[in-house]
Formats: sequence, structure tokens, C-alpha cells
Amino acid sequence: MKREHKSEEYLKVNENGTIPGLKHGDKCIGQSRDIARYLVEKFSPASSLFAIDNQEEINELLKFDEEKCFQAAIKIVVSLKSVK
Repeated sequence: MKREHKSEEYLKVNENGTIPGLKHGDKCIGQSRDIARYLVEKFSPASSLFAIDNQEEINELLKFDEEKCFQAAIKIVVSLKSVK
């Protein structure tokens, strides 16, 4: 609500000024899917959330979500805004 995600400091973490953003050491990540993947790989690599045996399939699903589902959702939201 305070628009802290648009501050100069936050833009160093996520240059798009969007939420979420993660800074861990020197690593900055600004996409939720990449943040989730990074956290599991970094802190719990054997987790069933991102099982080694299924990583390729999980990555394909995350890519599909980002490229198809998310883009479709944006189009819907934009079209709804233009109706008002």
C-alpha cells in the first residue's frame, strides 16, 4: 500500500518493481516461480515439492503456466478493465 516495491532499493531486487522479489546474498529473483524453485533447490533439494525425479516435468508445467496461463489471465484482466 505504501508502494515500497517502487522504491530505488527494491528495484535493485526486482527491476520490474513488482511483487514478489527475493534477495538472498547477491542473488536477486523477481518471479514467483523462480523464487519457489530457488528456495526448494537451495534449502531442501530432496523435497517432494520439487522431486529430482520430476524436475523436468515440473519445469515444463511452470513454463506452461508462465507462458500460457499467466499471459491469458493478463489479457482477461486488461479486457475487463477496458469494459468499465
